[in-house]
Amino acid sequence: MRELLIKISLPLFGLEYPILQTISEEEKNKFLKLSFLFLAIASACIITSVYLFFLISSSFWFALLIGPLLGLIFLSIIRFSILTIQRSLYETKAPEIPIEVAQPLTNKNRISDVLNKVRFPGIESLMRILINGIMGFLIIFPLVSLLHFQSLESLNQQKRDIILNEFILSKNKSFSIENANFNDKIKQLEVSLSSMANIESQGGVFTTKQNELSKIKAEQNQYQESFTSELETETKQLKEYLDSKYFIIFTLTKAFSYPEFPFVAIAIFGLLFYLHYLQHTLKTNETYQYAKLAKEKYVDIVMKDYNQTKIHIEKTLNKKFPNHKIDIEEISRWKNPPFNTEEKITFPDRKSIMKSQLIQSLTTK
Repeated sequence: MRELLIKISLPLFGLEYPILQTISEEEKNKFLKLSFLFLAIASACIITSVYLFFLISSSFWFALLIGPLLGLIFLSIIRFSILTIQRSLYETKAPEIPIEVAQPLTNKNRISDVLNKVRFPGIESLMRILINGIMGFLIIFPLVSLLHFQSLESLNQQKRDIILNEFILSKNKSFSIENANFNDKIKQLEVSLSSMANIESQGGVFTTKQNELSKIKAEQNQYQESFTSELETETKQLKEYLDSKYFIIFTLTKAFSYPEFPFVAIAIFGLLFYLHYLQHTLKTNETYQYAKLAKEKYVDIVMKDYNQTKIHIEKTLNKKFPNHKIDIEEISRWKNPPFNTEEKITFPDRKSIMKSQLIQSLTTK
């Protein structure tokens, strides 16, 4: 198991096997802990991804097939966030400039004093917090919902019943309005026929009105029969559709109301934070052997490549310009190539002088 975790650590966190083998057992155990914790968060990602696809598709086999792919995407994002925690190969400290501090005023602003001492996170840290926060919530909500799957199934069934009842009510309301229109037309025609029943001169109109009344009654009967048939068919289709439907937002937001939510949230965010903290400690703190040995190895690789490139460039230039001896480092503006973090002082610092000193320097041979 130990060797397996070591082999997993190599590709997961970009470790060098020869260097890993030379470090102490205590430090090696920390890398193994990093791998073990990452596998724990990986398990949570896979489980929640499968559950998410089950809610989307309502198919267990489809979720089992496609869900792990989403879990791998989540893991890749988290792993990238962890992997990018590295220390620069060459770091220089800025020179300390003594600054004269004025005497504090009697009415000193305590709030501004506190704010000056607070170190706010940079853009890199803010991006890590944002990305891992999103990943954390994508794991927490489905995981808590999965713990209460039976109760959520009952809630989803209630939601299905509500939607089905609302559909039936809506259709019945539509039927009532349309049927009322038919009744109004029939009533108007009946009133019209009763008023002209004894007028012989309007016999043709009377017959027309009677035919129109019969036609409307036939249309009403046909509409009522078709409505009953269509309502039964549409209700059956909707019920079949809703039986395999889960309401994802409704389901996941219910996770807030469960008592396990804060504990799962603390566990997941704590695990994500500790993974980053452990990686930062192991990769940037030179009190650990791996960070020191890895830095020495990479610096040596960079310097060898730089020296070979420098020799090749100087040979090429000396062939083209044999009368001029060219030294790349001498004409470089940097003190420490190839890292180029310290600039040469080309001109001495300017000093203020008096006018008489300037005139004297110009007239003196």
